[in-house]
Amino acid sequence: MARLSLAQLASTDAETTPRLGRVDATSQPGWTFEVPLVAEGRTSIAQFEIRPNDGRSSGDTEGARGWSIRFSIDVEPVGPVHALLTLQGTNLSVSLWAERPATAELLQAEENRFTASLAEQDLTLDRLFVRSGRPDTPPAPLRHLVNRVT
Repeated sequence: MARLSLAQLASTDAETTPRLGRVDATSQPGWTFEVPLVAEGRTSIAQFEIRPNDGRSSGDTEGARGWSIRFSIDVEPVGPVHALLTLQGTNLSVSLWAERPATAELLQAEENRFTASLAEQDLTLDRLFVRSGRPDTPPAPLRHLVNRVT
């Protein structure tokens, strides 16, 4: 329970929470959570971050709100995989980073099947980006969780 409470506090955006600090209208609230997984008898935790975006950077003519979803999983035999999905309307852009080169090759080889699966759900794959390695770490937002003064 303490882990869940800490995760909820960590996902609180101080910029959009009036009781914690000033309100910044340009900042978007988001959700951060973990999901336990069991694969081949081993347990793992998938970490997710979901944030809305305003659509201005995607070229969407309607300017509709979209979503950015970032997650990481580490299950055997594929190893650590990191993903960034950006959904704007029915258009989906996917960036995948596999820490094992063989996994990156496997993900790239499945592009056609992935595109067909998305089409069955009325989604269009705008871009699939697969790389070997780790993604650049975005800078962590400032949090007001620890009072270091008192």
